[in-house]
Parts: sequence; structure tokens; C-alpha cells
Amino acid sequence: MTVTNGAGTITLSGPQDINTTSTPTFGGMTINGTLTVNGSLAVSASTGIYPPGHLWATTLSYSNATTIGIAIGSARSDDATWSSGMDLSLTSAWTKTTGAWSAGTAGGALDSGAVAASTWYYVFLIGKPSTNETDVLLSTSATAPTMPTVLWTKKRRVGTIRTDGAGSIRNFVQRGDYFEYVVLASDCDLPGTAGTCGIGGATIDTATSPPLMPTVSIPPSTIGRFIFRANNTNTSTSIRFTAYPVDHTPVAYNCGWYDQAFNNAKTVDCTLDVMVSSLSKIAVRADQGLSAFLIIPVGWFDTRDRL
Repeated sequence: MTVTNGAGTITLSGPQDINTTSTPTFGGMTINGTLTVNGSLAVSASTGIYPPGHLWATTLSYSNATTIGIAIGSARSDDATWSSGMDLSLTSAWTKTTGAWSAGTAGGALDSGAVAASTWYYVFLIGKPSTNETDVLLSTSATAPTMPTVLWTKKRRVGTIRTDGAGSIRNFVQRGDYFEYVVLASDCDLPGTAGTCGIGGATIDTATSPPLMPTVSIPPSTIGRFIFRANNTNTSTSIRFTAYPVDHTPVAYNCGWYDQAFNNAKTVDCTLDVMVSSLSKIAVRADQGLSAFLIIPVGWFDTRDRL
């Protein structure tokens, strides 16, 4: 049997002994018997060992306004079939900046353009099969980042980060699939900044009007955790409101305060988890107009494309 040092396919139908003075490579190998390795056996990147959807660690962290950290970890690329995928891994902790992409830790990670204000950036592990390299990339696209060169063909999203109004990374912490802001800021403040709440008026909708649908600082199509604060200075009514996904039928009021004596101004704080739409919107409805209403995003749950 002749083994050439190049791409090819070899089928072993029984015990075989391969002797070569150089390192043979194969595009594929089928073993219908026993393979004995006297030395080392390297598994090519085009095969790998991780199952589809695999993701371990790669925890993201905030370093400063322009830099994130990526912990040791591994993932399987998001190819449609396992056989065309690649194992991606970081064997040491990395940092990456919001500068233009450059290879290696401490380099830039942005796939194109300049970092933008108030924008979601998706964090990817990317792979170069020809050299079995893994690196990190930032993109405004959750599914189709612009790769550094044609040789970088594999990718897997491992998280999402947000910039503030100045284009700086918002401080956050990650615990497993949960990401949380370190410094909280409101997305909707009535009557203070009514324009941020998706309506033109200064009060929240009532039970007979369309729901409030603000855009919130939570990644699209994830589950967001929010603090809602409602206030009513009307001493003759109670406070009741609910938050729910925009494509769902309104649920029963799940936050409220009932003052049986009707003689006190009321404030209600409520924490709820709500599925966010593909446009980062949620729906909020109250049973009557409120004098003030606040929505504060706390964090979000993101399975990061795990199967």
C-alpha cells in the first residue's frame, strides 16, 4: 500500500501498518478494522471531536470602554453539517478591542467600519481550517460577519455586547447564559422622556388603547430581565400593568398595587423576564393611565446558538 503526503482518502479494511518518512494527510479516512498508532495522531480541523452545538466557557468580560476579555473555552462552528464543521478553541484568556480586526490576543476585533454608538455587537469565535487557528471577531450581524480573509471560513457566536451613546462598551458581567449590566439606565421614562417609550404622549396606555411598545436595550430575540416602576398620584385608583412579548396576546396584569382605602399615592416596582422581539421591542399595558412609568433593562438570557 502506498501513502502519499497530500490530500486524499484512505480506507483500511483490516489491520494495517503505515510507514512514512513524512507526515501524510488525508481528506477523509474510514477504518473498518484496527488502527494502531505508534507515535502521535492529529485530528484535522475539518473533522474535530466536538458535537454539533457544542459551547463550553468562552465567558466574556468587560475590561474597559474599548476592550473585552474572552476566557478559555471551546465551541463547534455553526456549519449546517457536522462533517463540514471545525472545532474552535482558546487555550488561554484573550482580550480584543473595538478596533479593526487583527490576528491574536490584544488585537482589534471589528469586522468592518468604525465602532458605532448605541449598537449591538455580536462576538464570534472564528476559524481558519488551513492552519487550525481560532480568533475572535465583532460584528453588527448576528449571522453573517465579514470575515478577515477568505481563509477564515468558520464561525460561532459566543455572546453579545452593547455600546453606549459615545460608542464605548457598556460595562457588563456574564454568568453562564446570563448577561447583566453593571450600570443600569432606563429605556423608557414617562413623563420625562416620552419619545423613548414608543408613544408621543406623557402617560402609559390604558386597557382600551394599543400597548406601549418601546425599543429596549436587550439583544433581539432573547429573554430580557427588566425592572418596571409605575406611579399614580390619583388617590381614587389602584395600579395594575403587565409586560409581554409583542406577538403574544396580553396576559393578565402581573404587577400591581391595590389600595383599598384609595387615599394614597402609589408606586410599584416589579421585576419581570420578557421575551424580546427581533426588533428589541416588548409590549406593556396598564389598566389605566399612570402619572409616571419607568423601564430599566437589567440583563438578558442568551443560549448563544446552542442546539
